[in-house]
Amino acid sequence: MSDLTQGDIEFFKFNKYKIYRIIEIIQDNPDTFNAQIGESCLSKAIEFLEANQWTPIEKGLPTENDMYLVTAMDILVNRLVVYTNSFLDGEFRDTFGFEIIAWMTLPKAYQAEKEEKK
Repeated sequence: MSDLTQGDIEFFKFNKYKIYRIIEIIQDNPDTFNAQIGESCLSKAIEFLEANQWTPIEKGLPTENDMYLVTAMDILVNRLVVYTNSFLDGEFRDTFGFEIIAWMTLPKAYQAEKEEKK
């Protein structure tokens, strides 16, 4: 588990802002961008935004049994924590006594690019 710091929150907000700004630039200047490249960039940006958003518990729970990233309130020390948690049969399993306030899908695992052999 790790604490969600103000710096982490600002980092995520900044990157989300940059993606929205790129979308605006592409939409506002369609003649400037190659249509195929612009469409690809736009769809990747939208895919990223849709896949990397926190869902408040009030808006619903996951629909699939899987591992998720959760934000929870540690009531004993009054701080937010972020950790992975398993969701099975309609509930999160390992709450550690925390109050889960939001969840999101895990990002895809990193894979190094393969070098082409000459």
